[in-house]
Amino acid sequence: MPARAYRGRAVHARLQNELAEYLLSEGFEARSPGKEDPPFDLAYERNGTVRVVEVKSLLPSNEERQLRTALGQILLYRHRLRQRMEQVEAVIYVENEPTDGTWLELLQTEEIKLCWPDSRAALLED
Repeated sequence: MPARAYRGRAVHARLQNELAEYLLSEGFEARSPGKEDPPFDLAYERNGTVRVVEVKSLLPSNEERQLRTALGQILLYRHRLRQRMEQVEAVIYVENEPTDGTWLELLQTEEIKLCWPDSRAALLED
């Protein structure tokens, strides 16, 4: 496996585990997908709303590709979950703040939270 792919997988696993631990420390249960769920990275419930999360590693050289991939995935996951659940919100959780601020604006317009470790407290807000 190329070093870049190994790094991406290792960062993804670290981010996902750290996020799950953070949510647990704040009183939320992070869960993995069930049999009928799409293959999201994790989900948690906040005030009766399920938040589905897609996690991505980011480097300046792959930022746009990773965010475009995450956007497609999270839109599909949110759509599929909304077929079974009334209240579903989408979250993209990345390694660091994107260098291109357009992503913050775009995702806010599409009602998708974009967070990274330094901004993860926003995941607890309504």
